[in-house]
Amino acid sequence: MKRHTFIAALLLVLAGGARAQENSLEAVLLQIETNNPELQANDRATQAQKLANRAENNLPDPTLSYSYLWDSRDKSETVGELSISQGFDFPTLYVTRNRLNRLRGQAL
Repeated sequence: MKRHTFIAALLLVLAGGARAQENSLEAVLLQIETNNPELQANDRATQAQKLANRAENNLPDPTLSYSYLWDSRDKSETVGELSISQGFDFPTLYVTRNRLNRLRGQAL
């Protein structure tokens, strides 16, 4: 009877030790990930590249221009023209760029 009790206790100790070792390995890997500056820098570089890819899919900046017209009949009048314009691409191009950016993000 003592032998069976000893074997059962030994199996419980070994099983508990194996379980504790599993958790400690995961904890060590998590500590390495949080404390390693190279891994942190690589993660931030990846995030920056993803944001740069997203920024490429935005509309271009609007342009503003003013033209003074010299050919007015009355010299006391100031005649000018204010022009504001915004460029855009065909909508399917934005969808295609978005898919490409998603693929680039997965590759990073």
